[in-house]
Amino acid sequence: MEVEQLEKRIILAPTNKKTLEMNHSIIAKLQDEPHAFYSSDSMISEDQNDLQNYPLEFLHDLTPSGMPAHALMLKKGVIVMLLRNLNPKQGLL
Repeated sequence: MEVEQLEKRIILAPTNKKTLEMNHSIIAKLQDEPHAFYSSDSMISEDQNDLQNYPLEFLHDLTPSGMPAHALMLKKGVIVMLLRNLNPKQGLL
């Protein structure tokens, strides 16, 4: 299916893993250069053992429900749906 046809459709996936697979497949079909956007790289905890027990590499592999992956790869023309605006004072960033 061409990318232009996908723009006018809704895709329903049973799991986040399947959704990520479809997103990678669709993004690969677009011709522009990909841009990577990364999640925050810090952890706040009063317990110093947490910093050792949960290294950043481990946290980057997690994809909680409703949150994007650590590395979000986008290309010009990709459709993005904003689920939650974490800073409404700055607008849609």
